[in-house]
Formats: sequence, C-alpha cells, structure tokens
Amino acid sequence: MEVGKKTPAVRRRVGQCAPVPEGPGILAQLGEAFDALAQRCRAPITARRPWLEAWIESNRAYRPVAVYVYEDDQMLAGLALFGVRPRLLGTEVVGLGHGASDQSRLYAVDDDAARKLAIAVTTWLRSLPRPWRMTLAQLPADDSAVKALKFALPHHLVLTAPGSPMILITEDRTPGRYLTSNYRGQAKNKWNRMVKDGVSPKIETLTGAEQIAAVLPAVMAIAEIRNEELTGNRKLHEPNRAAFFRAVVLEHARRGEVELLLLYIAGEIGAYSLNFKDGTSLRMWSSHYHPRWADYSPGHVLSRVLVERCVACPETEVLDWMKGLEAYKLRTANHIEPAQSLRAWSGLGGRSAGQATEWLRTFLKKARARYPILHRLQIRVRQQLGRIRGAHPSLAGKQEP
Repeated sequence: MEVGKKTPAVRRRVGQCAPVPEGPGILAQLGEAFDALAQRCRAPITARRPWLEAWIESNRAYRPVAVYVYEDDQMLAGLALFGVRPRLLGTEVVGLGHGASDQSRLYAVDDDAARKLAIAVTTWLRSLPRPWRMTLAQLPADDSAVKALKFALPHHLVLTAPGSPMILITEDRTPGRYLTSNYRGQAKNKWNRMVKDGVSPKIETLTGAEQIAAVLPAVMAIAEIRNEELTGNRKLHEPNRAAFFRAVVLEHARRGEVELLLLYIAGEIGAYSLNFKDGTSLRMWSSHYHPRWADYSPGHVLSRVLVERCVACPETEVLDWMKGLEAYKLRTANHIEPAQSLRAWSGLGGRSAGQATEWLRTFLKKARARYPILHRLQIRVRQQLGRIRGAHPSLAGKQEP
C-alpha cells in the first residue's frame, strides 16, 4: 500500500483543455474521437465505448463525467471518465465501469498528455462538493497517466489490485506446451466418467446474438447459484448488475465479439465459459458450473476445451483469464498482468479513514485465510441475509433443445 504525500501545486499552463461534459450521452458526444483514442492507447474491450455505454445505462445512480485534453491538432490526447453520485457524507467518484471492468484505463497518448490530463482532473475534483472520495480500480500497474495523477493528488493511496492471469501463445501451438499431461488426463477421465454414467456430455459453442440471448437466462442463473455458494452473495440479484450483464453480453454479441462455450450434462447446461473476442485476445469474463454436477469437475473439462481451442486458432495470441488469481487460472497461466487501484480524498481526514479501513480489510482477509472457519461463517451469514431480503435464484438449468 503506497501512501501519497502532499505535493506542491502544479502551476504550469494546461494548454488545450475542454469544458467538462457530463450526462448519459457523453460517450456518444465524444464518438469516434474516443474510439480512436482508445485504439491509440490499446485499451482493452472493458475500457471501450460499447462496454462503458452498457455500464452507464445500467448504473443510473451515477452521473457520467468526462475530463479531457486536446493535442494541438484538436485530436483527443487524454481522457478520464468518471461516475459521480452524492452520498450521505459528501461525493463519491468512481471510474466509469467501476465494479464491472476487470481492466480500466486513464487514456493518454504520451507523458505530456498524461501530465495535462492529471492537472485537468485535479482542477475538476476541486470543483466538487466536499468531502469527496475517488476510487479508480483495476488500472495498469505501470502507466504514465496513473503516475501523473498520483503526483497531482495530495491525499491518495495506491493499492495492489488483483492481476489477470494469461496464457501467452507462442509459435509453438502444441497443446502440451500449455497444458500438462496430468491436467489433460484429469479432464479426459471426467469426460469418460460422464459418458459411462449416461449423462451424455456435449460441448456447444454459440456466437450468434439470438442463440446467446436464448440461453442467457440459464447462464445467469448458474452464475447466481455459484456466486452464492462461493461468497454468500447473489450479485446478479441486484437489478443494476443483472441489467449490465445482459446488456454488455448482448451488445457485444450483436457486434460478433462474444463466444459462449457450453457444456451440456443430461440435457441441461452444466457449465459455461463466457468469452469476449478482443483483437488477438480472447478474454474469459465469466465462467461457472452448476453445483449439481460438481463431481464431474465440469469447469475443469470446459477449461481444457477452451485452452485447446485457443491454441488451435491462429488468430488467437492471448487467452486472458481476467481479474482474479484463482487456482484454476494459475494452473495454466504463463503470465500475470499486474494491476493497481488508486484512491484519493479531498482532505487528510478522509485519507486517514481510508487507511484505517484498508488495514482492517487486509487484517480480516488474512484472518479468513488462516482460519477457514471464519470464511465459511461469513458465507453462511451472507446467505441467511440474502434469504431474508429476497427470493432464491432458480436452480434449473436451460434444457437443451
């Protein structure tokens, strides 16, 4: 955890700045200029316009805001996108896509643009009602725009965020180069067991928008059930999360950028892997199995299929398991892309409170890791609270046509 110290005010002239636009239509207003900037900055699919528009549409509590600077030729040189909402104690500022983007960005074409953007952002922050707090999650670990903004913010914390395990595929596309014989053997044994037990396993790949829309309710039901089992939370039970899930998947499916891999067991969806096509990368955004079929390790079976398909596809150079260092990702990854989160406050008191909160969060995390019973207790408490608040998600998978 890096603690920011008070820095001297930056007094240089910003140059080409623009008024700060806000409202649900800001990305349409920026239009192709934003698309071009995102392309120049090599922004991933989770930091580009369709993804962020889906977030805006499903998170109406936040007021979208864009802070940007121009190059001399009037092309966008730097851009920061925020969501702002009033809270009981002050103002909350988050990066656009907060909570839904495994990889976020501050967009700057070079170091000079990064410095100018940092000045523009801090100037805008000073105009907000105090106290305010800002959270920018899942930023690149070594990024000039993040460095410049850290320097300009007097009260900030930099936290290590969950990295993204990846498989970087080289010219050697032999499956054994990326999956051990033991890994492949275990998956094969589970498949053979399903065949022997008469549950008729079947792999299906969907890429059409209508096909994906037809099975999406079943996919979301499995995600809901598995999330509750793992964490005690029903994330998709929250209307804004469910709305975003549907919107972002269907919009990208219409654009031909979704690949949904399904494992049918006994005629129903037993596991799925929801992947986004992003240039030469395939990004695995959501993958779960129904607990009913846990004895067959359907997630393991599907992971083997996914890796082998990526290795066999000449256009795919990276399989990105995306945020989170779960064991099943690390078993195949040969690279971990690091990430960081930046938090800032309008005053020293806010930063002190933030430090204390982060210390407590870290302490509890270590305690749960050391004493697994605490983690199990936390899950059970969350499950009981969920039962009190609302209905259970459906346990039925989508039947195979």
